[in-house]
Amino acid sequence: MDILDPLVVSRIGNLRLRARLIVEGFMAGLHRSPYHGFSSEFRDHRSYQPTDPSRLVDWRVYGRTDRLFVKQFTDETNVRVHILIDVSGSMGYRSAGEMTKLDYARTLAASLAYLLRKQRDAVGLIAFNDALRVWIRPGTSSAHLDMLLVQLSRLTSYGNTGTVKVFADIANRIPSRGMVIVLSDLMAPTENMIPAIRHMASGKHELIIIRILDDDERRLPQGRVLSLKDLETGTRLTIRPALVRRSYQEVSRRAWELLSDAVGGFRAQLVDVGTNEDFSSVLTSILASRLHL
Repeated sequence: MDILDPLVVSRIGNLRLRARLIVEGFMAGLHRSPYHGFSSEFRDHRSYQPTDPSRLVDWRVYGRTDRLFVKQFTDETNVRVHILIDVSGSMGYRSAGEMTKLDYARTLAASLAYLLRKQRDAVGLIAFNDALRVWIRPGTSSAHLDMLLVQLSRLTSYGNTGTVKVFADIANRIPSRGMVIVLSDLMAPTENMIPAIRHMASGKHELIIIRILDDDERRLPQGRVLSLKDLETGTRLTIRPALVRRSYQEVSRRAWELLSDAVGGFRAQLVDVGTNEDFSSVLTSILASRLHL
C-alpha cells in the first residue's frame, strides 16, 4: 500500500492519521532515495551560505550527502510558517474517483503542519475565499496542532475567489519574515494574480505557491459535448472538447509561464500539482525550501 497515493489516503477519514502516515511514509522514502541524508539533517542543519564561517560547516554531513550544511543554533531553528488554503467554490471540484481539490489541499496542509512541527517550526493556518474565513496564528504546541487539524477538517468550499484583495490583506497582517505556503487552484485571471503574488512576496517572506488542479481541468474530459458549470458563479457553458482542447491547454500553459516569469525576481516558488499525484514531490519542495531559508 502506497500511503502517499491520494486514492489510498482518501480512504482514511481521520485527518491527523492521514498526516502522520503521509509524513512517516515520506520520511522513510527519503532514506531509500537520492535524497538520503536530507531527512536526518532537516531538523538541525541549514544550507551553507557564502557569508557563513567555514568552521561552522558540518564536514561529516558533507561526506554523506555531498552538500554543504551548517549546524543551526536553537534560535535559528524556529521559522514562522503560514499555510494559506483557498476554500472558494471551485476548490470543491473533483473528477470520478479523485479527491476534491479542497480535500487534497487540506490533507497536504495537515501533512505540512505535522512535518514542520517536527522541525520545531511554528505553523499557522489561514483559510480564504473572497475574504479571510479562518486565521490561526503560528504555534508549536501539540494542542495548537490539534486545533489546526480540527479547523482543517471543518473547511468547506463555497463562495467566490478574491485573491488580490485577500493577499494584500494577509501580507499586511503577517508581521515578520518567515515562510508563506499558498494552496489554491489559482482560478483567477492571471493579470490579477500577478500583483497579488508580488504584494505577498514583497514582504520578504519565502513564498511557495502550490497550484492544485484536477486532471479534468488540465486536459478537459472526453466526450462529444460537455456541459460545464462554474462552481462559484453558477454560469453554464456547453463545449465540444475535441474542438477546444488544444487551444485550452495552450492558453493554460501560457498563463502559467506568465505567472512564473512575473514572480521570478522575488523569493517565490511555484509548484504545479494534480489531485491524482502523490504527496512526495510537494513535500520535497517544501523541505528543500525550508533548508534554504
